[in-house]
Amino acid sequence: YHLLEPKTIPWTGTEMFTLADFTNALQRRRNQFLVDTGMVITRQVIPIAPPPDGRVPLTDNIIDVRRAAWVNSDVPPLTFPLWKADEWQANTFQPGWSNSPATPQSVSVLSPPPLTLQLIPPPNDAGLLDLLAVLTGANLDPTTGVLMGIPDNFAWVVKWGALAELLGQDGEAQDLSRAVYCEERYQMGVELCRISPSVVQAT
Repeated sequence: YHLLEPKTIPWTGTEMFTLADFTNALQRRRNQFLVDTGMVITRQVIPIAPPPDGRVPLTDNIIDVRRAAWVNSDVPPLTFPLWKADEWQANTFQPGWSNSPATPQSVSVLSPPPLTLQLIPPPNDAGLLDLLAVLTGANLDPTTGVLMGIPDNFAWVVKWGALAELLGQDGEAQDLSRAVYCEERYQMGVELCRISPSVVQAT
Protein backbone atom coordinates (compact mmCIF):
# COMPACT_ATOMS: atom_id res chain seq x y z
CA TYR A 1 0.00 0.00 0.00
CA HIS A 2 2.79 2.45 0.85
CA LEU A 3 4.42 1.78 -2.52
CA LEU A 4 1.15 1.95 -4.51
CA GLU A 5 1.44 -1.68 -5.55
CA PRO A 6 -1.65 -3.60 -6.83
CA LYS A 7 -3.79 -4.81 -3.91
CA THR A 8 -4.03 -8.45 -4.97
CA ILE A 9 -4.51 -11.29 -2.48
CA PRO A 10 -2.26 -13.20 -2.36
CA TRP A 11 0.28 -10.58 -3.40
CA THR A 12 2.96 -12.14 -5.61
CA GLY A 13 5.06 -9.10 -6.47
CA THR A 14 5.56 -6.95 -9.52
CA GLU A 15 8.36 -6.05 -11.91
CA MET A 16 9.39 -3.19 -9.62
CA PHE A 17 9.17 -5.01 -6.27
CA THR A 18 9.25 -8.80 -6.06
CA LEU A 19 7.92 -10.78 -3.12
CA ALA A 20 11.51 -11.92 -2.42
CA ASP A 21 12.60 -8.24 -2.28
CA PHE A 22 9.98 -7.53 0.37
CA THR A 23 10.73 -10.65 2.39
CA ASN A 24 14.51 -10.17 2.36
CA ALA A 25 14.27 -6.46 3.20
CA LEU A 26 11.98 -7.17 6.17
CA GLN A 27 14.20 -9.98 7.43
CA ARG A 28 17.43 -7.96 7.16
CA ARG A 29 15.90 -4.94 8.89
CA ARG A 30 14.29 -7.06 11.61
CA ASN A 31 17.73 -8.53 12.42
CA GLN A 32 19.33 -5.06 12.23
CA PHE A 33 16.62 -3.77 14.59
CA LEU A 34 17.42 -6.55 17.07
CA VAL A 35 21.13 -5.59 17.02
CA ASP A 36 20.54 -1.83 17.11
CA THR A 37 18.15 -1.93 20.07
CA GLY A 38 18.95 -5.06 22.09
CA MET A 39 15.19 -5.23 22.61
CA VAL A 40 15.18 -9.05 22.72
CA ILE A 41 18.01 -10.65 24.74
CA THR A 42 18.49 -14.40 25.18
CA ARG A 43 20.63 -16.08 27.82
CA GLN A 44 22.90 -18.86 26.58
CA VAL A 45 25.22 -21.01 28.67
CA ILE A 46 28.01 -22.68 26.72
CA PRO A 47 30.23 -25.38 28.28
CA ILE A 48 33.89 -24.68 27.51
CA ALA A 49 36.85 -27.02 27.64
CA PRO A 50 39.94 -24.83 27.61
CA PRO A 51 41.03 -24.44 23.97
CA PRO A 52 44.75 -23.67 23.48
CA ASP A 53 44.16 -20.09 22.31
CA GLY A 54 40.94 -19.29 24.23
CA ARG A 55 38.89 -18.68 21.06
CA VAL A 56 35.24 -19.73 21.22
CA PRO A 57 33.28 -19.80 17.93
CA LEU A 58 29.58 -19.03 18.44
CA THR A 59 26.63 -20.45 16.54
CA ASP A 60 25.46 -18.65 13.38
CA ASN A 61 22.25 -17.39 15.02
CA ILE A 62 24.13 -15.21 17.56
CA ILE A 63 24.55 -11.74 16.02
CA ASP A 64 25.63 -9.74 19.08
CA VAL A 65 26.89 -10.38 22.61
CA ARG A 66 25.71 -7.83 25.19
CA ARG A 67 27.14 -9.37 28.38
CA ALA A 68 29.43 -12.29 29.16
CA ALA A 69 30.56 -14.05 32.34
CA TRP A 70 32.90 -16.93 33.12
CA VAL A 71 31.62 -19.60 35.54
CA ASN A 72 34.47 -21.73 36.85
CA SER A 73 34.36 -25.41 37.79
CA ASP A 74 34.71 -24.90 41.56
CA VAL A 75 32.12 -26.29 43.96
CA PRO A 76 30.15 -24.11 44.44
CA PRO A 77 31.02 -22.38 41.13
CA LEU A 78 32.16 -18.76 41.07
CA THR A 79 31.01 -16.32 38.40
CA PHE A 80 33.36 -13.69 36.98
CA PRO A 81 31.94 -10.88 34.80
CA LEU A 82 33.97 -10.50 31.60
CA TRP A 83 34.69 -6.93 30.55
CA LYS A 84 34.67 -6.14 26.84
CA ALA A 85 38.15 -5.45 25.54
CA ASP A 86 40.20 -6.05 22.42
CA GLU A 87 43.47 -7.83 21.81
CA TRP A 88 45.43 -4.58 21.35
CA GLN A 89 44.27 -3.42 24.78
CA ALA A 90 45.15 -6.80 26.29
CA ASN A 91 48.62 -6.73 24.74
CA THR A 92 49.16 -3.24 26.17
CA PHE A 93 48.00 -3.87 29.74
CA GLN A 94 48.57 -7.62 30.06
CA PRO A 95 51.67 -8.49 28.00
CA GLY A 96 52.00 -12.23 27.45
CA TRP A 97 48.34 -12.94 28.29
CA SER A 98 47.96 -15.37 25.37
CA ASN A 99 50.62 -17.67 26.83
CA SER A 100 49.47 -17.43 30.46
CA PRO A 101 46.22 -19.41 30.97
CA ALA A 102 44.24 -18.27 34.01
CA THR A 103 40.69 -17.30 34.95
CA PRO A 104 39.40 -15.14 32.06
CA GLN A 105 38.94 -11.47 32.97
CA SER A 106 37.76 -9.96 29.70
CA VAL A 107 36.45 -10.92 26.29
CA SER A 108 37.02 -9.65 22.79
CA VAL A 109 34.28 -10.07 20.18
CA LEU A 110 35.67 -10.91 16.74
CA SER A 111 32.93 -9.73 14.42
CA PRO A 112 33.36 -11.36 11.00
CA PRO A 113 30.52 -13.92 10.94
CA PRO A 114 30.17 -16.27 12.61
CA LEU A 115 31.01 -14.36 15.79
CA THR A 116 34.00 -15.63 17.76
CA LEU A 117 34.88 -14.75 21.35
CA GLN A 118 38.48 -14.42 22.50
CA LEU A 119 38.79 -15.10 26.22
CA ILE A 120 41.53 -12.97 27.83
CA PRO A 121 43.53 -14.71 29.22
CA PRO A 122 42.70 -18.21 27.91
CA PRO A 123 41.05 -20.39 30.58
CA ASN A 124 43.26 -22.75 32.53
CA ASP A 125 40.37 -25.08 33.37
CA ALA A 126 36.97 -26.10 32.02
CA GLY A 127 34.02 -23.85 32.80
CA LEU A 128 30.88 -22.25 31.46
CA LEU A 129 30.50 -19.18 29.29
CA ASP A 130 27.32 -17.38 30.39
CA LEU A 131 26.11 -15.02 27.65
CA LEU A 132 23.34 -12.49 27.18
CA ALA A 133 23.09 -12.43 23.41
CA VAL A 134 21.02 -11.10 20.54
CA LEU A 135 19.84 -13.88 18.21
CA THR A 136 18.62 -13.64 14.64
CA GLY A 137 14.88 -13.96 14.22
CA ALA A 138 13.16 -16.81 12.41
CA ASN A 139 13.32 -16.85 8.61
CA LEU A 140 10.27 -15.04 7.28
CA ASP A 141 7.93 -16.91 4.97
CA PRO A 142 4.96 -14.93 3.59
CA THR A 143 3.23 -18.11 2.37
CA THR A 144 2.79 -19.48 5.90
CA GLY A 145 3.23 -16.42 8.11
CA VAL A 146 6.04 -16.20 10.66
CA LEU A 147 6.12 -14.08 13.82
CA MET A 148 8.60 -11.20 13.59
CA GLY A 149 9.86 -11.91 17.12
CA ILE A 150 9.87 -8.26 18.23
CA PRO A 151 7.44 -6.27 20.40
CA ASP A 152 4.25 -5.55 18.42
CA ASN A 153 4.24 -1.85 19.28
CA PHE A 154 7.62 -1.41 17.54
CA ALA A 155 6.89 -3.41 14.37
CA TRP A 156 6.44 -0.12 12.50
CA VAL A 157 10.16 0.59 12.93
CA VAL A 158 11.10 -2.49 10.90
CA LYS A 159 8.59 -1.46 8.21
CA TRP A 160 10.30 1.92 7.70
CA GLY A 161 13.71 0.25 7.58
CA ALA A 162 12.53 -2.22 4.95
CA LEU A 163 11.01 0.63 2.90
CA ALA A 164 14.36 2.47 3.06
CA GLU A 165 16.10 -0.60 1.62
CA LEU A 166 13.48 -1.14 -1.11
CA LEU A 167 13.56 2.49 -2.24
CA GLY A 168 17.34 2.70 -2.05
CA GLN A 169 18.11 -0.26 -4.30
CA ASP A 170 19.34 0.10 -7.86
CA GLY A 171 16.90 -0.05 -10.76
CA GLU A 172 13.50 1.43 -11.48
CA ALA A 173 12.44 1.07 -7.82
CA GLN A 174 15.04 3.62 -6.70
CA ASP A 175 13.68 6.78 -5.05
CA LEU A 176 16.50 8.22 -2.97
CA SER A 177 14.61 11.11 -1.37
CA ARG A 178 11.92 8.78 -0.03
CA ALA A 179 14.59 6.24 0.98
CA VAL A 180 16.29 8.93 3.10
CA TYR A 181 12.95 9.83 4.71
CA CYS A 182 12.23 6.17 5.54
CA GLU A 183 15.73 5.70 6.99
CA GLU A 184 15.17 8.73 9.26
CA ARG A 185 11.91 7.19 10.53
CA TYR A 186 13.76 3.91 11.18
CA GLN A 187 16.53 5.66 13.14
CA MET A 188 13.92 7.63 15.13
CA GLY A 189 12.17 4.37 16.02
CA VAL A 190 15.47 2.80 17.12
CA GLU A 191 16.11 5.74 19.47
CA LEU A 192 12.60 5.38 20.94
CA CYS A 193 13.26 1.67 21.55
CA ARG A 194 16.54 2.40 23.30
CA ILE A 195 14.87 4.70 25.84
CA SER A 196 11.83 2.46 26.31
CA PRO A 197 12.18 0.36 29.50
CA SER A 198 11.02 -3.19 28.86
CA VAL A 199 11.53 -6.22 31.09
CA VAL A 200 9.51 -9.34 30.37
CA GLN A 201 11.37 -11.81 32.60
CA ALA A 202 14.33 -11.48 34.96
CA THR A 203 16.06 -13.95 37.23
